[in-house]
Amino acid sequence: MNPVDALVKSLGVEQSVALLFAAACFFGAGVLGFAVQLNFLRPVAGQFIPVCAVAGLIGVSHGILTIRLQHVAKTLAASSKLPAAT
Repeated sequence: MNPVDALVKSLGVEQSVALLFAAACFFGAGVLGFAVQLNFLRPVAGQFIPVCAVAGLIGVSHGILTIRLQHVAKTLAASSKLPAAT
């Protein structure tokens, strides 16, 4: 496997992990919000909802960044494989 393919594959795994982390954070914020709203938890627990949301946003931005990096790596690899115009 050439280094570019390995990089693209690695970025794909990192993208999946980052987006799964973001989804878990948003899900956790939602569950925490419902638990506070339905009085299963004390209202003090609601202060952690923004923390979960910010962590989710960080995960989403990281996932989007890896998508862009994958695209850049694929584009650079394709442009380096083009035959030289003579």
